[in-house]
This record gives sequence, structure tokens and C-alpha cells, in this order.
Amino acid sequence: MGFPQRIGVWLTVAVTFMHAITSRADGAETMTYWGIVTVGIGLLMSFWGTTKSEFVVYRILRARAQLFWGETVHRFFQISGIAVSAMGLFMIFKHLGS
Repeated sequence: MGFPQRIGVWLTVAVTFMHAITSRADGAETMTYWGIVTVGIGLLMSFWGTTKSEFVVYRILRARAQLFWGETVHRFFQISGIAVSAMGLFMIFKHLGS
């Protein structure tokens, strides 16, 4: 992913965050947007683990996780990314009907 695509991703996250801050008082819409952001982060973690990315954020996270996980650190990020995405989906669908 090149520089322009990364900027687009960060702008999308920023707009989503700003909208989440100004949403309904009961929190249902806010939780839906946080769920969307959580799914995106989980998919990004899983993608980085699959491609063994050299992106600076992933390198920092990988260096910390590698102390414990060793050579299976990329598999750890694949599985944990899927788990984070699943939790985001639960957040979305829990508050979708309210």
C-alpha cells in the first residue's frame, strides 16, 4: 500500500472518529462506529501478519510480540487480527438494533 492509500485510510479513520464523537447521546451509534474502526484495525493486523509487512507501526508491534511469540509472531498477528475483527463485529451488531 502506497503513501496516498495510507493517507486515505487515516482520513477515513479520522472522519469516522469525529462522527462517533458527535453521535447520539445513548451511545448506540457511537458503538457502531467504534465497531467499524475495530474491524478495520483487526483486518489491518491480519493483513500485516499475512504479508509480513515492513510498515513502521507493524515493525514496532512485531518487535514487542516477538519477545514472547518468537518465530510465530506473524501467525499471532493473523489470529489476533481475526479475533479483534470478530469483537468489532459483535460491537456493531449488538448496537445495530437500538
